[in-house]
Amino acid sequence: MAIKINGTNTAAAPGITGDDTDTGLVYGTNQIDFSTGGTSRATIDSTGRLLLGTTDVGVSGVDNLIVNVPSGNGGMTIRSGNSNNGNVFFSDGTSGAAEYAGYLQYQHAQDVLVIGTSGSERMSIDSSGHLTVTGVQGASAGLYLIADQGDDNGDGWRINSNQDANDLTLANNTSGSYADKLTLTKEGNISVSGSGLSDKDLKDNIATVTTTALDKIKELVPKTFTWKKYDNNRTFTGFIAQDVESVLPILVNGTDGEKNMSLDYNGVLAYAVKAITELSAEVETLKTKVATLEAG
Repeated sequence: MAIKINGTNTAAAPGITGDDTDTGLVYGTNQIDFSTGGTSRATIDSTGRLLLGTTDVGVSGVDNLIVNVPSGNGGMTIRSGNSNNGNVFFSDGTSGAAEYAGYLQYQHAQDVLVIGTSGSERMSIDSSGHLTVTGVQGASAGLYLIADQGDDNGDGWRINSNQDANDLTLANNTSGSYADKLTLTKEGNISVSGSGLSDKDLKDNIATVTTTALDKIKELVPKTFTWKKYDNNRTFTGFIAQDVESVLPILVNGTDGEKNMSLDYNGVLAYAVKAITELSAEVETLKTKVATLEAG
């Protein structure tokens, strides 16, 4: 196929073509256009920007490559082998880790999407949807949830997997610094900096327990047990939800057989306090009777 230099120089009739007279190069003022089928498809302008499907530049600083689709969906595809990686690198140097200081990488062999900063993997999403956040060596890994950014200093939470201690902490941003509110240790112990909410302004349908409690508390049988899911070498003391349901069903949630039954231990405490007041009343009555008998 011969290369032709034409007297015209438009998208419909490019200055340099092959046998197809409406496909070729169009030379403009300090720019080159690539035309196919009589339409400009790509432009390299005077600053070296590559514009695909448009001649309009974008926002300054992020317009070195622009891909424009006038209608319908558009995008860019990076295709690599099923045992290789597809990469987008953000570089601030020409050697070493500076060439990939930040990066997006899809690892086809494992079907994992990786996000890297400072030349190292920091977050990944695998084919099962699992999200992994990786801290730098010798430091904790954290997830920050920020609301109203810039509005004030009190609208942030941090979830930390702490180095060495291997515990999990939930911290709140208080006046510009994070303070731990809850800690879950590797042994499964929980510590909380506050106490359980019980503000009446947060509750509806408040009523005094008027039913007798002593007879019900007497029916509860404390048990010792181990959890099937956790360390069977540790013995716990408490109640069985199914046992309590037959006595105080109001304190139990879930369905027997579904392995989801739970027990309101604060409710058990409330009924225990009620039982103590009933028992105290009985004791006072007996004390009065004894005193009367002794006086007679």
